Amino acid sequence: MTNRIADLGTLQLITTGSGSEEGFGAATVVVSITQDRAVTPCGQGSWTNAATRRISLGGDFLAREVVVSRPERTGVSRDLAPILGGTVIFAGATGSGTGRLNLAPAPIVTAPGTITFP
Repeated sequence: MTNRIADLGTLQLITTGSGSEEGFGAATVVVSITQDRAVTPCGQGSWTNAATRRISLGGDFLAREVVVSRPERTGVSRDLAPILGGTVIFAGATGSGTGRLNLAPAPIVTAPGTITFP
């Protein structure tokens, strides 16, 4: 993690995980996030994130997200705008969608969208 919020208003984080996915076998994920707290698109307490999420399941499935986070009565909500693509068995995959993460009273993610495979 690189925390430069104090002088640049920016935080960078890379996280990884592994597991398995039915029908695919071993799975790994790498997420790279840059959070920019110097911009407040929805007023004080809001910020933006940009993330790349790579999920490997015999090929790479990529999701690039731009996120606007803003405080609300129920906590911080986030609107996601993913752009999708892939390699190997996911080559030529495309998609789009939206998403929302509400942190309170319990974390809930909704992410409707479409993924098209060639």
